[in-house]
Amino acid sequence: MAWIVAIIGSIAGFLFGYDEGIIAGSIELVKNHFNLSSTHLGIMASALPFGALLGAMLIGAFMATKGAKRFGRRTLLSFAGVLFFMGALGAGFADSISVLVASRLILGLAIGLASVLTPLYLAETAAVEARGAVVAIYQLAMTIGIVCAYSVNYLLIERQDWRVMFASSALPALVLALGILFMPESPRWLCSVGRHDDAVKALKKLRRNLIIEHELRDIELTLANEPKKGSWLLLFKRPLLPVLMLGVMLFCLQQLSGINVVIYFAPEIFKNLGLDSTTGQILATMGIGLVNLLVTVLAIMWLDKVGRRKLLLLGFAGTSLSLFALCLFSLNQVAWLPYLSVLCLTLYIFSFAISVGPIPHIAMAEIFPLHVRGAGMGLSAMSNWSFNTIVIFSFPLMQSMLGINYTFAFYAGICFLGLIYTYFYMPETMNISLEQIENHIMAGKPLRLLGREEETFTVNDLVNLKPIG
Repeated sequence: MAWIVAIIGSIAGFLFGYDEGIIAGSIELVKNHFNLSSTHLGIMASALPFGALLGAMLIGAFMATKGAKRFGRRTLLSFAGVLFFMGALGAGFADSISVLVASRLILGLAIGLASVLTPLYLAETAAVEARGAVVAIYQLAMTIGIVCAYSVNYLLIERQDWRVMFASSALPALVLALGILFMPESPRWLCSVGRHDDAVKALKKLRRNLIIEHELRDIELTLANEPKKGSWLLLFKRPLLPVLMLGVMLFCLQQLSGINVVIYFAPEIFKNLGLDSTTGQILATMGIGLVNLLVTVLAIMWLDKVGRRKLLLLGFAGTSLSLFALCLFSLNQVAWLPYLSVLCLTLYIFSFAISVGPIPHIAMAEIFPLHVRGAGMGLSAMSNWSFNTIVIFSFPLMQSMLGINYTFAFYAGICFLGLIYTYFYMPETMNISLEQIENHIMAGKPLRLLGREEETFTVNDLVNLKPIG
């Protein structure tokens, strides 16, 4: 059942990837249809990440209020599905650029909500030994959405049918809005609102034949020792400040690695690097998306075996080296540059998809204690969408001022900084329960040592903790 929950919940990730990827093939068609200026085009393209930033802010603020206890994770995810549905139909039937921008803004709001709620829901319903893989399915669904968007672009670009491109995501949005309501609710949320019997039923559905008493006891003991008056302001004080800093920094580094430049502008990048054929540009872009998809499958298999920290070190090393190589090849105009650029970007996507893509979402859902989890994830997601918007806005400017070569050198430098940051500050949360992670943090132990020290924080340590607040 937990894997069915992961698949249904991750439809939000599919819609996220689809609505991001579809712009690559439709932007030129929309520009010609509405006779858009560069300013209007920039507003239309940036409406999605701006809406996602707004959505992350709203859900983060809402989760910090008492009203959040009235709505479970499923209900809020279903609402996000409704927004996806409205935005898809609105964009497909838009009769003016204003309607199209508004529709893309609604889609962005849905993405912002889903980027917080989906990892949260999946982490709280997954078994400890498979939590990394389950949450990573969200990233996998995102890559599937991007590949599907590129494929739809390829099939419809000759017909110039941008309306169908946009509207085609309405069906999976409807599946999310309705399907998630038939899944079990988060046992941790149910316990937090005093619905013990419902939590037992949900855990039994999720774990099938496994014994749930130990997991249920851990959840309830941890809840009993949480601050009675939780507040998002606690995130800016120790011991939670390092947790917030990690969540924010991981998304900052992820976005400044330049991934969405490749996703949004891949055909243009290949054109600037010497690939002249329009069909070749689209096919190369589809190839990049396919590599992203296949490698994310590998990430799901390795996350709970190799560990988050080791994979993240590998990912930042690979992204940095591949972008530096691309910069050097382009500066020296080496022979076979178009093919070498495809090779470098393929290595970049491999390195990103194996770790830098899924791990920030997984870490965000794991490291925050339950009483500030929603607010903490909201602030982390705000970092995600803030830097996403900055990167998308800045890329055309950087490209015109610095050229494509030095722009990629800048992203390579950020990836190298990510490698250093990961080495010193990234904890290892593999095979550690959410309750053990919370207990480690609330005991005031350094977050960076979690999973990297010999001693393990157990339930016996929890019993000796005193409530805060």
